[in-house]
Amino acid sequence: MSEEKRQKIKDAIERIKAGAPLYIEKSRKFSHSSVEDEARVGKSITRKNGYQDLFELITAEKNKLNTTTSSVTKEGKLTSKADNGTKELKKKIKELKKNLKELEKKYNLAIKYNAELTHVINTKRFTVQLDKIAEESSNNITDFERKL
Repeated sequence: MSEEKRQKIKDAIERIKAGAPLYIEKSRKFSHSSVEDEARVGKSITRKNGYQDLFELITAEKNKLNTTTSSVTKEGKLTSKADNGTKELKKKIKELKKNLKELEKKYNLAIKYNAELTHVINTKRFTVQLDKIAEESSNNITDFERKL
């Protein structure tokens, strides 16, 4: 049992988990074979005596990755939970866009009503001002007629 091979296997596991393998494709599944290929050691070396701890480590990592990143669809296709998460996020985005459109409609309606109310208020103020001016004018005329 070579410590150099053991270290190569451990390094390969870490590189594959980090998504940065040097010798295999990134899309390759995490497995005993992929770790052995990445470590550039002989086939089935992790299954032999003396490497039982590495075999168990690879198996545990494989199970952990499989349970956290994949599920089976009704059609029997393997999909990742990340894909499911993406679908959920896309659904949420679609829902939020719909809500945004509804809010934009309400906002535009509020702006319209605000403009109309502002016009009504300004018209009322103008009318009140005109009434004051007219009253003052009539008072001035009455005062003038009294002086005559």
